[in-house]
Amino acid sequence: MRQFLNKSFLILYSLLLLCPTNTDRSFVVGFFLAVFTAMTTFFFTSRRYACSVLPIFLVAAPFYPALFLFFPVICYDLCLYRILPLFFLVVADFLFLITSSATDQILYILFGCITAILLEKHTSDYDQLKEHYIHTIDDQTEKNMLLSQKHEALLQKQDSEIYTATLQERNRIAREIHDNVGHMLSRAILLSGAIRTINKEESLQEPLRQLTDTLSLAMDNIRTSVHDLHDDSVNLKEVTEELTSSFTFCPITLEYDMPITVPRTIKYAFLSITKEALSNIIKHSNATAVSILMREHPALWQLVIQDNGTLQSPSATEGIGLENMKERIRKLNGTITFSCENGFSIFIAIPKNKKEESDL
Repeated sequence: MRQFLNKSFLILYSLLLLCPTNTDRSFVVGFFLAVFTAMTTFFFTSRRYACSVLPIFLVAAPFYPALFLFFPVICYDLCLYRILPLFFLVVADFLFLITSSATDQILYILFGCITAILLEKHTSDYDQLKEHYIHTIDDQTEKNMLLSQKHEALLQKQDSEIYTATLQERNRIAREIHDNVGHMLSRAILLSGAIRTINKEESLQEPLRQLTDTLSLAMDNIRTSVHDLHDDSVNLKEVTEELTSSFTFCPITLEYDMPITVPRTIKYAFLSITKEALSNIIKHSNATAVSILMREHPALWQLVIQDNGTLQSPSATEGIGLENMKERIRKLNGTITFSCENGFSIFIAIPKNKKEESDL
């Protein structure tokens, strides 16, 4: 765009300052030839094209003097495309012009040519600075994106490590409660039962019964808490990776795109179905490749298990294991679909709900 404006300015300069008092047909033809040359070299940005057109203009100038008036535009193109050898033709044309034209007109043309050269240099410097600025901005943007990605990866790694440490601590607490408090309560329940058996005083029977019931209730609460801690401490990704690494029947791939924390019901449903599906592949399929996809979508949880084998027995699609899968997904208000096209596939989608969010 700046080149177009520069050429327009130089053509306007030629029209206003170099236009003869009595404009004849030769001046009009020269004007259109100059405009044609300037515009074609602008739209066809090819150095080869400029090298073929500009020499013709310079050679024709001595035979058609009106073309001299538009030399500033031609000098601009010579500098733009760095066709420096053609400046010898410009010098030769000026020498011819000195011997056959008025001095003041030659000075105006010379001043216009010098202006064109300086204008092109300024524009070229500006374009280089602009390009350098754009490259700098692009490089900085790319670096910022890389830093942002690294920062995000670091945060995810930290969250994963914190989550793993939390699960390990939950496991440790569950074991401590089970091994220490649980055993102590069991011992207390046995002792209270033994005391009730050997006790002969009626006044102590009711207190001993209440003590036994309280200890039994405490034991039940401890079991429930330990089970909840153990359930929460299961890492879906790690357990699934263990399942795939221990599956040696055929090559298996896992695509895991789930958040760090997954609702307990979804976690155990996916693990149970994955175990059953891998077991069925070993028993009923001749597959040579298996793929597992676990993915979180904005509104649902997705599990897809596919293999490329064929079923060895028709009853494999009607087994108890598949019915258990259907029942488990039905309780979660999800959908499950089985397909025997190009192998055997299981497609599962479970919608998200507020209760699941509260389980996180």
